[in-house]
Amino acid sequence: MDTRPGSIRPERRTGERRTQKRWFVLHERRSGFDRRRTNAEGAGVRVDRVLRWLRERPRAVVWLLVSANVLNLLDLLLTVNVLLVGASEANPVMAWLFDTQPALAWIFKIGTIAAASTVLWGLRKFRLALAATVCFAAVFGLVLVYDLVGLAVLYW
Repeated sequence: MDTRPGSIRPERRTGERRTQKRWFVLHERRSGFDRRRTNAEGAGVRVDRVLRWLRERPRAVVWLLVSANVLNLLDLLLTVNVLLVGASEANPVMAWLFDTQPALAWIFKIGTIAAASTVLWGLRKFRLALAATVCFAAVFGLVLVYDLVGLAVLYW
């Protein structure tokens, strides 16, 4: 008798039927959301509802990604404005790029965010990608608020 995993057990007869059982079970590899509902309440359930809502509405995901790119462009324009006044860039990578080649800084900043948006759009059926999309837009919104507060302090 072969007892290796994956091998077929000897026949077992149940009445007139012959059955063969496997020693192992293949696990499912589902993509997407778990379809089971829970009765629990709390922040996790609310987040799950938002992510399910986003998954069913690809236009909302596009809107979030486009808004993140627009906010990134506004951040870049405000940063250039502040640099022309004489302030310094807080991000060391962007500061180095602005010091060496400003055009490269523009390409890098716009290109990386556009590439990240493309990846998030491609992975939009996964919960983690949708959560990252929401965080992506929120972070750029906060960065823009930070820039505007910095401009207000600088000019007052």
